[in-house]
Amino acid sequence: MDLPSGELARLGVAGGHNRFLRSSFYGHGPAFTLSQRYAVRSVPVFRASTRNSRLDCVAHFATILNFSLSQQSPTLTAAFRRWWREQRHQASFFTAGRRLIALGLEFLRDSLPDRKRQRYGDVDYDWEYRVDTTSANVGWRARIMGALHSAYQPIEPELFREAVNSLGIDFSQFAFVDVGSGKGRALLMASEYPFRRVLGVELLPELNSIAQENIGKFSGRNLRCGPIEAVCGDATEFAFPEGSLVILLNNPLPEGGLRKLVGNVQEAVREEPRAVFVIYANPVLEGVVSDSRWFRKVAGTHQYAVFRNEV
Repeated sequence: MDLPSGELARLGVAGGHNRFLRSSFYGHGPAFTLSQRYAVRSVPVFRASTRNSRLDCVAHFATILNFSLSQQSPTLTAAFRRWWREQRHQASFFTAGRRLIALGLEFLRDSLPDRKRQRYGDVDYDWEYRVDTTSANVGWRARIMGALHSAYQPIEPELFREAVNSLGIDFSQFAFVDVGSGKGRALLMASEYPFRRVLGVELLPELNSIAQENIGKFSGRNLRCGPIEAVCGDATEFAFPEGSLVILLNNPLPEGGLRKLVGNVQEAVREEPRAVFVIYANPVLEGVVSDSRWFRKVAGTHQYAVFRNEV
């Protein structure tokens, strides 16, 4: 008997991975270790065993990871408080207030019909592959959360392929990680390359759920890559997988969050020296990455920058 798909989605596990848990519950194969696939909130401590019942394992999973739906899904109030704290750390009360008013006005303008029609300009990829990755139909809650963090905007296919093709690497030796994966367009495009694994992390459950559905639609294709996974969680607390990495940043975070993410990548490389490439599309905060002594810029245009670490 499989775990309910809703329970797996609630815990941030991409659809279609029941088999990993099922092999452990019934003893048909080695126990599944969360840390071997991905770590959420840097607490990779769960291992299923044949001694646990299915419900015990699910309860233990949720309790240990502190990753229930209510905790996983950020509230608008919490997001606003975090945004306000960051603004007040950078500027005076009145400057932060002006920024808040400007943000509200931009949100209202972005809600007008002509702006929505403009957002449908990125729908060609969806028509071709029969998926939903456009930013045009994102709900109002996700749009407000995006305004407080970084608005969802899928990367253009031509830009993605140009940046990835510039790496000049043996893709089979690298895992691909999309930070702020949204509806999963970059994950689907990464499947065109023989990455050993493709992984996305997204803060908003409503976007991550759509990404999982899109991944399911690609499951019947002859994909060149290894497993594709979509995880729901805070990217600034994400534990990167082992081995060499290609990390995509499509301007996913405000400055404070990006600095923390870069620090996490540095710590991961310090613990396990390996090659890491960072593709930063729409590099509004490029200086945050270039200021790091761990990375140097090796390629790019005005639309993207490629960094790699000094191995």
